[in-house]
Amino acid sequence: MSELRRRAILLLTYVVLCAIAVASLAKLLAYFHVGADRSALLESNAAALQRTAHPYSWRMKEDLTHRFGREAQAQLASHFMQAVQARQLYHSLEDEEILIDFYTAAFLAKLQQFREERAQNKVQHQSLQHHLTLEFLSEEGSLAILHDSASLEVVELVLPSGEKSYQFMEASYRAMMLLVDGRWRIRHLEQLDRKQMPHTTLSHQLDFTGDIKGVNYYPQEHPWQMFGEHFDGELVDRDFGKIESLGFNHVRLFVPFTNNGSNWHLETLCMQLKKSLDYANTHGLEVTLTLFDMYGDYALQSWPKTLTQLEALVTSLRGHPALRIWDIKNEPDLDYASRGRERVDAWLHFMLHQIREMDPNHPVTIGWSSVVAATDSPHDEDIASFHYYGSVEDFPPALRDMEALKKEKPLLLQEYGFSSYGGFLWPFGPRLSKQTLYHEGMQNIISQASIPWMVWTLYDFKAVPSSVVGRLPWRKARQKQFGLIDLQGNVKPVLSTMKTKN
Repeated sequence: MSELRRRAILLLTYVVLCAIAVASLAKLLAYFHVGADRSALLESNAAALQRTAHPYSWRMKEDLTHRFGREAQAQLASHFMQAVQARQLYHSLEDEEILIDFYTAAFLAKLQQFREERAQNKVQHQSLQHHLTLEFLSEEGSLAILHDSASLEVVELVLPSGEKSYQFMEASYRAMMLLVDGRWRIRHLEQLDRKQMPHTTLSHQLDFTGDIKGVNYYPQEHPWQMFGEHFDGELVDRDFGKIESLGFNHVRLFVPFTNNGSNWHLETLCMQLKKSLDYANTHGLEVTLTLFDMYGDYALQSWPKTLTQLEALVTSLRGHPALRIWDIKNEPDLDYASRGRERVDAWLHFMLHQIREMDPNHPVTIGWSSVVAATDSPHDEDIASFHYYGSVEDFPPALRDMEALKKEKPLLLQEYGFSSYGGFLWPFGPRLSKQTLYHEGMQNIISQASIPWMVWTLYDFKAVPSSVVGRLPWRKARQKQFGLIDLQGNVKPVLSTMKTKN
């Protein structure tokens, strides 16, 4: 190649690269000068609002129904709820752009002042549920008055010490909304009433636990993934028949939180749970439903989603004859360190209250990971549930601690067990006999104390998700072999120790 041609190629390459750089810089400057593309911003806001959707009910005065059709009603309610959600996001993201499409300019000025005052006091606010009534609609259909009654709210206050305090409120509001450019916007919002959420107790005393001799259950092929795309009704039916034949009378099922990236819907979950309860009933098994399995967010913005799922599950399953106990969450105390104890306990308190409002006829518990966590619980659950994986020798004093501190409540040993994994050098060694001896000792103590119990777990597993015990292979290997039945379908010797017969 000649020297002249080589230089020409280098010069052309340089010119092209400079042109690309200038064009990119121009686009960047234009972005900061005029802002992001409006359609992209609206799409982003819509996605954010969808993720924080609030449950609501809707009704309207009868004299308005003849001139305000269903589609128009749905639009008004939707725009009001989007405005509420946008306001919540505004306080957490500090992005004023998200409010422009939902409020008039006059209201935005007041909202900015309100936000500055609240920021000084370090307060966060999250509405959770709304009951909307259309009270007035102008003749031309461009002005509406909405009444939002018994709206549920949680307020998070950061104390001077850095600790957080939570209050649960019921509030009522009246909103004036204007139809501007095809969208309903809030012009004025007046708070009519606000009071602390009342404490709810069971309507009457129930035989909470009784003679529970149960087992914690996941399918062997899909542990921690029983529902959704892996759900196999015929398999669940066979497994429940097996549980019945082994002499157990109770099964504990784990219900996942549906907002964890799965592509299946809450309606599907309710249907699969209904089938599972039907199978349990067929085989004479009662059921504990442990809710929100693998949920670990607890951020205020996620609470409306958890409330939506709770309402769907409780209202669809509370009348089923196989249902015995609601369990809000498995081992929530393990989230204290990462999410903050105050926030975790606030969420548990709210869920406990809501379940009792929706279903006063079934007891509610929380699956604490240890005796220490259970005795330290600040919640008024109906059953004091605890898990135990310590030594046989240490169980009697631990049980006495539970009985002393929770003497007004029935106890439930919700999980206990021993792995037959023998370690890397001796994976099939004497651990089977040790597992048998452990359960024999525990069953003797349980029988003498007459406490209900559930063993962990029915099956050994081929695989355990890293989200459960981490990535360390020896921890996974140990978790795989707590079962009463091994991978080949053989019943382990430990089953002979189970006092499942009366």
